[in-house]
Order: sequence, then C-alpha cells, then structure tokens
Amino acid sequence: MRTSDYILKKTADNKYSYLLLTTSMSRLDDYIYDVEIELLSKKVSEGFIIFDLLLNNNIQDRFYQCFFNGKRFEINKLTKIDSKEINIKIIRTSSCFYVKNMDLFDSLFFTNDFKVDLRKKLIELL
Repeated sequence: MRTSDYILKKTADNKYSYLLLTTSMSRLDDYIYDVEIELLSKKVSEGFIIFDLLLNNNIQDRFYQCFFNGKRFEINKLTKIDSKEINIKIIRTSSCFYVKNMDLFDSLFFTNDFKVDLRKKLIELL
C-alpha cells in the first residue's frame, strides 16, 4: 500500500517483518500514526520494523528500527542501525526501490551532482 509519505514492504527477514521506505520529505512523526493503522490492518501482532529514512537523512544515516507492540510503535526506542547489521536482501530491496524512483529526489533540496552521486552509491549496494 502506498501513501504519499511511505511504502511498507513485507520482508522474509527473521528480525524485521516490514521495511518502511520513505517517499516524501515529511518527518516520521507526521505519519507514524498512519503506519500503525496500516500495520494493524495487516494484523501484525508485534515485532521490529526497519525504516529507511533516506529522503530525510543521508546514505550513512538512513536505517532505523523500532518495535511495534501490536498496537503502536515504542517510538522512544527508535534506534539507528549500522548497515553492516542488516540483511543484504533488505538493503538491496531498499536501494533498488530508490534507484527505480530517483524522481523522489527531484526537489529544490537536492542538486544534480548529489543525485548522481547518490544513485551511484545505491547501485553499488545492489
């Protein structure tokens, strides 16, 4: 399901049941309630969700995790994850999504040089 701020993708990972990909420059706290509602509708009981906040952060500061307790996120426990600790399939899924959707970076905030460099770094992760 795609909203204007994010996409949720089911993973086959043992630790993370879903991957959240940002699709806007909105802050996470602006749409976290919508994510909780969507997870409830998918009958996710509890578990860690991994967030790729690439549109809000940089390539070195993109992955975060948060525990979903079956009703809401324990947002005070949102923590940054080192990419070395993440299953390569999740990184590839995420990087592939952003390579295919580089238009998400078409804004006044991103220069063409930045976008070219970012695309190159994402392709290296595939």
